[in-house]
Amino acid sequence: MRFFRGELSLAFSFWFIYFGTNVALKIVIDLLPKENIAYPDNNAGLIIIILQALYLLATVIGTWNSATNYSLNKKEKNLPGFNWGILVKILMGVAVLNQLWLIYMVLTL
Repeated sequence: MRFFRGELSLAFSFWFIYFGTNVALKIVIDLLPKENIAYPDNNAGLIIIILQALYLLATVIGTWNSATNYSLNKKEKNLPGFNWGILVKILMGVAVLNQLWLIYMVLTL
């Protein structure tokens, strides 16, 4: 629950929980037999994409909250330098749009 509240560091939330686990999930999905997923009468591909989207949403929420806390702490302490929280939020938005596009493409095939 600390992750969802954004209480973990931004670096850990982004690089380990968001990036690392999503890359690992992508590798596992890529190892699945494609003929079983892509078969027209089989909904396995759609189910996998929806489960992946739900997992992505969970990791985005926690990482977004970590980015918010990072930005607030940086502002409160008047710390100089680049605000990584803003960049991470932009990346989270792009990730969600990408996943929505993927679901749209699967549903319209």
